[in-house]
Amino acid sequence: MRRTSHALAALALLALALAAPVSVPAASPPLTGVFYNLHPSVRAGGMATLSDLAGDRGHLNLTQLTGDSMVLCGAGDFSGAREGQQLRASFVSRDLDRGCGFDHGGIFTITATVGLDERHAAGDYAARNAGGSLFIEAPGVFEVWADGVAPPTVRYTGWLFNQRAGVGGTAVLDLAMGDRTIFGAMNFTGAPGDTTLCGAGPLTGVRREGGTLEWSFVSADADPGCGVDRGLRFVVEAERAANGATIAGAYSLGGSRAGIFELRRASQLYLPMLGR
Repeated sequence: MRRTSHALAALALLALALAAPVSVPAASPPLTGVFYNLHPSVRAGGMATLSDLAGDRGHLNLTQLTGDSMVLCGAGDFSGAREGQQLRASFVSRDLDRGCGFDHGGIFTITATVGLDERHAAGDYAARNAGGSLFIEAPGVFEVWADGVAPPTVRYTGWLFNQRAGVGGTAVLDLAMGDRTIFGAMNFTGAPGDTTLCGAGPLTGVRREGGTLEWSFVSADADPGCGVDRGLRFVVEAERAANGATIAGAYSLGGSRAGIFELRRASQLYLPMLGR
């Protein structure tokens, strides 16, 4: 009888243990932002979405910007290790976006710093072929924010000089700067009565240590006389003053230098472009 009582007690304890709630980290709301592929033959980026983040697990999706003919793919459920704010994880890509498929089976490794409130994350990724994938193996950066947390945008205006054509014009840059990435839009316009200068589009890029920046955009300039620029990729390398007052640099087309520019901050901060 005593043995039976002990057995029943043990079963009761087991039932209580099985019924007890298991502590599972709650998934954070989706974070959206940008990424930028650093491979010399790519130098392009797009939108990044980090969802279902719970501890060291979640889902990451990388997609090129609308209108960019360079298909950039990478999406999957990741898992790994997390110590405090530091996350290191990997996923096998199976991106179902249009044009993807060549990424299937490839392995993405991500290393990121997650904010204390999990409303921001920034880091690096590296893609490696596996399982039949055929993408360009490359490193890149990504950064994502919760709604209302993305960095504000600053407008810069100034001059540009197209060294190929020997003509100048004006440039407008709307730029938001994260910890690792940048995003916004750029627009080139020729001087009135002079040769038409075209180039305009949304941009993504990388913020490097020391104030240097790199970004690219695919042009779809709607100004009168434009059109020949449509689909051309502008790759920009620039330096930003330590106080953020000026940005100066050069832009390339087709892998060779095409012109230079110098811009000055023209406005106060306003709403982030990702939130519009």
